Amino acid sequence: MSSIQAHVDGLFHRWLEFQPERRTLAQIGDDHTRWSDLSPEGIELQLTFLAAELDAIRAQFADADLTTSEHRLYDLVVFDLEDAAAQLGFHDTEYAAVPMTGIITAISQILAAVRLHEPADYVARLEGLGDLFGTIRTNLDCQLEAGIVPPQRSLTRMAASLRVMLAGYPIDDSEAPCRPLRDLRKHTDDADLLARAEAALKDGMAPAIQALIETLEQVTNAPPEEIGIHRAPRGKDYYEAALRHHTQTEWSAEEIHELGKQEVAKTRVRVREVMQEVGFNGDEQEFFAYMRDSPDFSFGEGDEARQRHLDYTQTLLRRVQDLLPQFFNTLPKAECRVERMPEAMEAADFPIAMAQPAPPDGSRSGKHLLNQSKMQDHATYIQDALLVHESLPGHVMQFAVAQESERVNDYQRLRPYDTAYAEGWALYCETLAEEMGVYQPPYDRYGWFTMDLWRCCRLVVDTGMHALGWTRQQAIEYMMENTSLPVGQIENEVDRYAEWPAQALGYKIGALRLMEIRKAAEARLGKQFDLKAFHDEVLVNGPLPIPMLDQAIQEWCENLVGNDT
Repeated sequence: MSSIQAHVDGLFHRWLEFQPERRTLAQIGDDHTRWSDLSPEGIELQLTFLAAELDAIRAQFADADLTTSEHRLYDLVVFDLEDAAAQLGFHDTEYAAVPMTGIITAISQILAAVRLHEPADYVARLEGLGDLFGTIRTNLDCQLEAGIVPPQRSLTRMAASLRVMLAGYPIDDSEAPCRPLRDLRKHTDDADLLARAEAALKDGMAPAIQALIETLEQVTNAPPEEIGIHRAPRGKDYYEAALRHHTQTEWSAEEIHELGKQEVAKTRVRVREVMQEVGFNGDEQEFFAYMRDSPDFSFGEGDEARQRHLDYTQTLLRRVQDLLPQFFNTLPKAECRVERMPEAMEAADFPIAMAQPAPPDGSRSGKHLLNQSKMQDHATYIQDALLVHESLPGHVMQFAVAQESERVNDYQRLRPYDTAYAEGWALYCETLAEEMGVYQPPYDRYGWFTMDLWRCCRLVVDTGMHALGWTRQQAIEYMMENTSLPVGQIENEVDRYAEWPAQALGYKIGALRLMEIRKAAEARLGKQFDLKAFHDEVLVNGPLPIPMLDQAIQEWCENLVGNDT
């Protein structure tokens, strides 16, 4: 192990002391009993740590004689430390308790990962939940007092999701145990541990959650329409920082807004081509309405419809899996499965589908999770694009290939989530699926186009709400005019953008940049260009910020050209 690799390995483990949940999700040995300290004091300690680590790595390696891969590792760590510090600088502005962001959304997944360790660790984590929710409530109180008020629907949805966590014995009078206790009983019959768990859930977690729900319900000035972050103190500065973080560009909100409109116009041309191909008599709005409302594109309602949906998606997953060797040299060892989304996530109106990557130790499969609470949101024609985005060759595969790669160290495999890279890759996969032959009938191809319109609209709507003063209704109407997504899904999406500023921009911008990188490589290499080898370079080196990925692919091209001369 080189000197810088050893340094980064130590830095990585020191960083995990501030974010023990990341250690658990990555299945890295050590302490799995604690939650992150989200108090202002805890955040300040982490900011001090990041500044010290940045100074240390620069002092030791900025002028060192490094190999190409070592220099890439140095640049990557510096990028991540600076980016993390910039984000934490707005910890008092980022919403403390909304459904789509923050630690609350990950609690069930973190507890599930703890079960792979010792039952005592699991119980210790349960015993810490009361304090965790208490800190979240304190942070929310401080934000409300400072005038940082989440949108009205975000508060309602957050309370609904929290109530799901209060169901079952010993929290209520049910005979059936709540999920954490039921899971613990599968792994131990130790009476002392079970008694501690029951006390932690009933006397610690439940009162803290109930107090948080009461705080959420007592907010009387939550905006129903003016929901952009620009309303908040430092909101404009926060949004500009979020733009840089999620897009990895210096583009302004106005530039991204106009780019979105241009991309919407381009994709609508492709929609009109499908309309001509299927012989639709009517204009685009009539076609959108037809695709939105026709029973021909519905799985139906009820449990039988949900099972048809799951079966359809599982069959589609197998078909895509069979196509992968034609386009990829490196395939994941971890399997992927299709499952319904957990109840708490559905109660919080999570998106229609999400990826849950396999853990690094291979203890379970990756998952393509489907929100089946509202089956009307699942048009048949969007399932192909949805699947390749979330599972194979999208998120589940991207995470698995990185985790299984022997080219990179733990830090590169498990670095903080990179929106532009990860979501850009997943959206790129929706375009790649056309080359793979995934989309067959014209309506499936339309599904790809309407999914793309959805992501193009995000560039317009997110910047519109957070920087240009758009209302919630304006955002909904724009998406209704430019996609065939059901109105309920559009409302959920708009609410998601409102509570997670700029995150939705990373998808389309990341995909556009990734396609630009590919086209540049094709032009540079000509007949030497090998798509499977290109995909290796994108995935096997682990997630990289888009500017660094661009540089890495340029170096790859130069090496190939140099070796051929």
